[in-house]
Amino acid sequence: MKSRSIFNGVPARPYEGGKTVPNYGAVVDITDHFSVFGTLAYGYIQNFLTDRFRNRLPDNQTRNAETGIKWDLFDERVLLNASWFSIRQTNLLVPDPVNRRFQVAIPGQLGQGIDVNLTGNPIPGLSLSAAFTRTKYRFLVPSAVLGDTVNGQPRDVYSLYGSYEHKIGERAKAGIGVQVAGQSSSAIDMFDRYRTPGAVLAHLNGFLSVGDLDINIGVRNLFDRGTYQPTRFTNYLPLGETRTWRLTVGYRFF
Repeated sequence: MKSRSIFNGVPARPYEGGKTVPNYGAVVDITDHFSVFGTLAYGYIQNFLTDRFRNRLPDNQTRNAETGIKWDLFDERVLLNASWFSIRQTNLLVPDPVNRRFQVAIPGQLGQGIDVNLTGNPIPGLSLSAAFTRTKYRFLVPSAVLGDTVNGQPRDVYSLYGSYEHKIGERAKAGIGVQVAGQSSSAIDMFDRYRTPGAVLAHLNGFLSVGDLDINIGVRNLFDRGTYQPTRFTNYLPLGETRTWRLTVGYRFF
């Protein structure tokens, strides 16, 4: 007899052996420089973990949909990608509040939002890359017992990177790169009583190439800011990276 357990409305299921996961996509060129696209993908993540009663936890099925545009700007020197997406998964596995060595399944979540990316070389020697994602999360089945806030997920994630390279001789060039990246605050618990603060970090990198010799020096978290990573655990708050220096030297023998 196959055993089944239910935790907050999500039943455990016996082994099913696999799923068919189709993927669809299309791109339509409106002009030589402007296109629209759409994708629809289904996923299946098999699970072999058990709860504290030794019942197998349910598998996870996903559905990802996205539609957007691609636009070549400034004589194809810059590419803009902008899209709306919807990401759905049937259930989540979280630590069992009674025995944290095990996990339990809670109702899945839906994330919907926008994603904007801008990349290119607007002028010779200058490379730019910018990205911004805003996502609104919600549980598929709200729970008054567990809370109704999707935790561990910042609403906004963004990054801006620029680098400039200049030739200084027949076989020599130098450059510098700067990045600013960050994220908004996020809930730690599902009742939104505690939050991880937002974070903004700056990174700096410089390089010099002379013939076959490459020298690269960089620093991450330039201003040594204290930050925290998103988490779902109220008893553990992971620290972000501190200031880190890196020096690499390479030589091409062939």
